[in-house]
Amino acid sequence: MLPEQLVIFDLETTDIAESAALSKPVEIIEVGAIKLGSNFDILGEFSTLVRPINLDLVTEAVSKLTGLTTSDLDTAPFFTDVWRNFAKFTGFSSFRISSYSTFDVTVLESEYASRGLTFPHKKPTIDILSVVYGSFVSKGISVNTLSLGSVCGVLGVSRPKVHRALEDARAVGHVLKSLYTVKQSAESFTCVGV
Repeated sequence: MLPEQLVIFDLETTDIAESAALSKPVEIIEVGAIKLGSNFDILGEFSTLVRPINLDLVTEAVSKLTGLTTSDLDTAPFFTDVWRNFAKFTGFSSFRISSYSTFDVTVLESEYASRGLTFPHKKPTIDILSVVYGSFVSKGISVNTLSLGSVCGVLGVSRPKVHRALEDARAVGHVLKSLYTVKQSAESFTCVGV
């Protein structure tokens, strides 16, 4: 059981390298989230595309990675139009929010700050990558990388649409559930409940 209810979110963003090269902030282009109950049951889902201010930062690399193009995002709402619905979904500070890595939390905080908005979510946030690392080390599980794809592979979690925010949030939820249900014997480990 989870000690408290969580919202697991994932973001897709504009091109990180291009943003840095042009001294422009990385912007959110998609938000996906699931609300987990204490027994890992999904209580709700949230998904929206977000139009970045700098649409030119949705590069060919971003489109290749996510499948999203500038035409997909051209008519999407801006972050200033979606943040309140996302905050309502998270219960403002009722649910602790978490993501697979600190990158998504940093980008989310930056989006709020750049729009003059106060971060409306419960703190501290949970970095699930740290939980994965600690769990893998304590169980002697070795992987070359702790990317979400590698961890899903080790735990047998499927990802139908890679690098789409809602699908990745669901995958992170399954990873977290698996970590809580991993049983280790002297010879091997087995993941159940995925």
